[in-house]
Amino acid sequence: MPDQHQRRSAHQLLTIFAWQMVVVAVCVLLLWVYQVVRDLQYREQLAGLPTAVVSYLLDDQAPSDRAGWLYVNEERLGVGLSVLAPEATNLGFRERMLLRWTGVSAAFNGSHWSFYRTINNDSAVLVLSSVSSSSDFPNHILRLLRGWVENVPPVAREARISRLVAASGLPMTIGSGRPTGLSSVQIERLSAGDPVVVVDGHAHASFFILLNDQRWIKIGPVAFEEGVSLPMVLLLLALGGLGATLVTRALFWRDNRSMRRLATNAELFFQGSTDSLPADDVSVRFRPMARRMNVMAYQVQAALNSQQELIQAVSHEFRTPLSRIRFALQMIGDVSGSEAIQRQLQDVDDDIGSLDKLIDDILTYARLDSATRGGLGSFSESVDLRSMTEVIVHQVERIAQEVTFTLSGSEECRVQGDAHMLKRALQNVIENAVQHTADTVNITLRRFGHVCAVIIEDNGEGVPQGEYQRILKPFTRVDASRARPSDGRFTGGGFGMGLAIVERIVLWHGGRVSVSTSPTLGGARFTLLISDDDERALR
Repeated sequence: MPDQHQRRSAHQLLTIFAWQMVVVAVCVLLLWVYQVVRDLQYREQLAGLPTAVVSYLLDDQAPSDRAGWLYVNEERLGVGLSVLAPEATNLGFRERMLLRWTGVSAAFNGSHWSFYRTINNDSAVLVLSSVSSSSDFPNHILRLLRGWVENVPPVAREARISRLVAASGLPMTIGSGRPTGLSSVQIERLSAGDPVVVVDGHAHASFFILLNDQRWIKIGPVAFEEGVSLPMVLLLLALGGLGATLVTRALFWRDNRSMRRLATNAELFFQGSTDSLPADDVSVRFRPMARRMNVMAYQVQAALNSQQELIQAVSHEFRTPLSRIRFALQMIGDVSGSEAIQRQLQDVDDDIGSLDKLIDDILTYARLDSATRGGLGSFSESVDLRSMTEVIVHQVERIAQEVTFTLSGSEECRVQGDAHMLKRALQNVIENAVQHTADTVNITLRRFGHVCAVIIEDNGEGVPQGEYQRILKPFTRVDASRARPSDGRFTGGGFGMGLAIVERIVLWHGGRVSVSTSPTLGGARFTLLISDDDERALR
């Protein structure tokens, strides 16, 4: 089984790694696609303006003069000019697709560029070849552009600029006055008729030329570097990381859900639930753990049930010999007239009564412990804790007449519960306070929303701080004495079951018991918190 579990773990890790590699491959593919698109856009932008200017100037020539015009301007521009049939261009796949989609394309052979534009209703292609980025080609194109714009009256020049914008895809504006962003030297060069180039810090260039009507044309800003931008790289890396995280989370989702279900089931088990978690409801990796947890829960529950049955059986078996002993004592008492023997018999009978009460307490605790492990109780009876406390105090006052009782707090403190059990819990705590007080017991009832608090304080020696929780366990006494009561009060005796039963009763009602030191009387302080809310969130 461990080897199989290790193989499954290794297989899942390999699966996760493979999916992460798929995510990385997808991100690389997206980066490559983005680079291809950006390269095509750059080529379209690079070829757009030169080919548009040359094609418009060529259209202005008579058909018979076009060959001569191309020959003359080859010398002027320093590049090759020709008009070819589309099938004679010998373009690569990407350049051919770009030419077909946009009508403009560009190809780079390692040292020079070639620009292409479809003309004559796509029946021919204008080719500008052997274009070098280090030549004076841009300035020559700008001069041709200026000449083409100046060939029309000033009122028609903006229309020609609009045609160039549509054909080249470049931003172009026409303005007057001093252009912004130019230095005095650049203004002088512009006034002298030379094109001016301004480069900003983001690898973008703007071109300026001055017309003969003293207006200027600005082209750009235009990106003159191709490649992947840093923000896009960072974005794709972020998307890749996010994708890998989502893939990992998706692959681990069932395992995480299984872990949460196992943790919830374990918590419910410790709270008393006996429901098992079907192994098929969790992922394959955690099925052995779920089965082991179910076996453990079954074994623990079986042990608890066996313990409960043993306690009940032993307790019941004690009653038969105790009844016989008590019957024998009564017979001895009937035939004996000695007062000393009668006193001894009475003492033995009292001890038998204590044992009988202990058996009752053990059985009660066992039933309550089983009930609290099975969940919270469901009650329909409304119990008035204030009235119940008043009755108990009145009963105890008749026995412990030297103790002063004070009852204060809320007049209305009703909860849903078992009246018999709640009365027993309150009576046990009050009698415990009477056993250990000097002469004063204060009882306070308070309501906090759906919670009723019964606070019992005394001015006795109190409970040591380290014993606050232990004193609520069965057979636990701070004072280990088991002496018989020496007077009419509830002092001495007892087997340490009273407060343990109180804690079980309150837990059964969805509440809790806390032990502390009374800030006013200095003795012990017991607080019983009991909720009347159906959700019973105190537990």
